[in-house]
Amino acid sequence: MTEPEICEKLQTVLKPGRYRHTLGVADTAQKLAQRYGADPGKARLAGLLHDCGKEASDALGHAEAGARLAQEIYGVSDPEILSAIRFHTTGKPGMSLLEKILFVADYIEPGRSQAPRLPFLRQLAFQDLDQAVLEISEDTLAYLKEKRVFIDPRTQETRDYYRENRGSGQSKA
Repeated sequence: MTEPEICEKLQTVLKPGRYRHTLGVADTAQKLAQRYGADPGKARLAGLLHDCGKEASDALGHAEAGARLAQEIYGVSDPEILSAIRFHTTGKPGMSLLEKILFVADYIEPGRSQAPRLPFLRQLAFQDLDQAVLEISEDTLAYLKEKRVFIDPRTQETRDYYRENRGSGQSKA
């Protein structure tokens, strides 16, 4: 599918606000990819499809559903893109560059306004991607604990991994 075809289909299955968020994530992912030397086309496609399963599943399962739908409905066969979609909400230890880019882009895209420290995180994302992953994971855990809702163990594992490995400098330029 071409990007215009994907966008046309997404407009029919996503609510308007979710569709705007999707475009913001795609743009942000593309910019982060350009900054860190990842494939901007893959990052943009992952951003466009990251929430394609949002309306078709419960909140906890939308990332997994999105990866499945990206493959079955939108014809994505690239395992790197599918994995980035699958882990965009929880992250995972040792994420690939594309996985980190989508994880961060989903959190910092320009349409977001509710999360604390967004100006800081938006700046940090373009300076040190691993540190941004850590900070976003910590903020997410604090929010979920405050709300007393289910915390996927991968979110905690992601935070712990990036806390232990933040000095590696792998994603700094």
